[in-house]
Amino acid sequence: MSLYPDQTIAPLTYNIFRQEAAIKIYEKKKYKLSDTITLGEVSVTAERIESPQENHVNEVRRLYGNPDKELVTTPAMRNSSPDIFSMISGRIPGVRVVGSGDSKTILYRRGKPLIFIDGVEVLPEQIQFLLMVSPYTVDRIDVINPSPLYGMRGANGAINIITRIGSGWEFENLDPASKAIIVRGFNEPRIFYAPRYDTPDKETQMPDMRTTIFWAPDIYIKSDTICTFDYFNADKPSTIKVVAEGITESGIPVSCKIGYVVK
Repeated sequence: MSLYPDQTIAPLTYNIFRQEAAIKIYEKKKYKLSDTITLGEVSVTAERIESPQENHVNEVRRLYGNPDKELVTTPAMRNSSPDIFSMISGRIPGVRVVGSGDSKTILYRRGKPLIFIDGVEVLPEQIQFLLMVSPYTVDRIDVINPSPLYGMRGANGAINIITRIGSGWEFENLDPASKAIIVRGFNEPRIFYAPRYDTPDKETQMPDMRTTIFWAPDIYIKSDTICTFDYFNADKPSTIKVVAEGITESGIPVSCKIGYVVK
């Protein structure tokens, strides 16, 4: 038995009711003008994204903040300067370059300031290394007045040379406990000191307190042969540890340890 005798009228009536209900619900959701919340003055601001070079400069300046003096380099300045000393000379108040050739040095006011490259100190004996740094790599030069920031060593102020990112001269992030040492050109290896007591010499009268008595990194041993070498022990009685390490022609590492007692 059908609930609606006329099957064509009932669905039509239901659809009309549904549309009316939807309209009433929509009308209830409408907001009136009295419901509007009036806002005060609104300022819309945007923060500019810093470039990688600006981030690099801010990171280098993290210790001292804004410098007391600043020289921002230009393409013309970089192209016309043969070296960093020429770029600095006469362009920063109070900073001057004295000397000539390989004996140039930088003075700030009346003394020698600390020199940094991207916050890494250049030691006094390595100051001539700046001659090897191309002016093209320099973005700006900061001058910091004397302050307790660097202690007594900074009594004459400091100069920080900040490089340009992508110029091929960037220091890696260093641990605060580490120190960067710049090596200029060829570094001649040191010769291991080994006294000779089989010849009369003044050093035979001095006590021998060495802790490492022999070191030979360039011994070549042929197969089926015995390699011998001579050395002198130190004066202090101790147990001597002998460590021999090497590698064969085929790339196999070898190692041996032995010891003896000196009384």
